[in-house]
Amino acid sequence: GSVCEQTMWLPLRSFTRPLSSAPRGPLIRRLAAVDSLQRRYTALEEETIRKQRALQLQLREAAAELQVRRQEIVSGSAEPTDAEVTSSDAFFSGREPDEPEDLAGAVGIPGFWKGVLGGADLHVNEEPAVSERDWEVLESLEEVRVEPWSTPGGEGDNDEMVAAAAAATGEEEV
Repeated sequence: GSVCEQTMWLPLRSFTRPLSSAPRGPLIRRLAAVDSLQRRYTALEEETIRKQRALQLQLREAAAELQVRRQEIVSGSAEPTDAEVTSSDAFFSGREPDEPEDLAGAVGIPGFWKGVLGGADLHVNEEPAVSERDWEVLESLEEVRVEPWSTPGGEGDNDEMVAAAAAATGEEEV
């Protein structure tokens, strides 16, 4: 059980008789009631965790198609549909901005992942988690995936996730 659950039992264990034969004094009743409440809480917590995992799986499955489509557009293997463009918050209802001349013939969205990661707060202990040299490598990053992580021989997903990134050659995982 949890630390709280284990701590809850300590006062009850200090009695030498089983609870059923102990006097029904106010302290014993209070301890038994608190134990009962803790057991109900633990059951509620376990059910909530089960539901959260089911929802996470449902989200992962539903998002997979969107992530594949995003990757197709970012890599240039497909162009966006009119519906995808016009439903965007970034869609320009007025005059469309000019594309930078150096990117006029670009395939996909060059430097997309560097731009996305550049907008994130990537600090560890108030120090930058990404060095200048890292940013140079990120320029050629083509794909970022987040996959569920489970320990070898484990019971499935842990709450932790591992990000797998494929480098520009598509051969390396970062």
